[in-house]
Amino acid sequence: MLELHNLHRGYRNECNLKIFRYTIIPSQKILRPLKWNKCLEEDAKIWARQCINKTEELEGKRVGKWELVGQNIGLTTELYDVLNEWADGAYFYDHETNKCNNTELCNKYKRIVQRNTTHVGCAHHQCENFPERKKNIVVCNYAPSSTEDRPYVDGRKGRCKLNN
Repeated sequence: MLELHNLHRGYRNECNLKIFRYTIIPSQKILRPLKWNKCLEEDAKIWARQCINKTEELEGKRVGKWELVGQNIGLTTELYDVLNEWADGAYFYDHETNKCNNTELCNKYKRIVQRNTTHVGCAHHQCENFPERKKNIVVCNYAPSSTEDRPYVDGRKGRCKLNN
């Protein structure tokens, strides 16, 4: 999970990168790889075991040393597919206006690539009460987190313009 998070963050460090149906908007400053955090993972495990497909209200909740923690939750058959789905939220996000066409998926994307986020912890659990094709719940906690601002500064007019 950590590798896939950092792969998607790393895509934002490239100039002129196109993946499938959309062009990746590069970051003005290099996005640093996330680090795995056991406290965030343990909190994600507790939430995943409850088999509730709803994001916990984490604002103001202390997890480890962080007071502001973001959370992504998804249902899937294949564990890594859910993270790619969250990253596809980039398709619904307009970096120029900081607006989203699909707020839920867009915020999941923004948590993955948020420039100020440094740590992640994820867990999964198989839930018998979920539909047959999507029995696995995946929960990832991000710290520190914010989805209100742009996740990073658009590098097309700065760093990447200089590289062209």
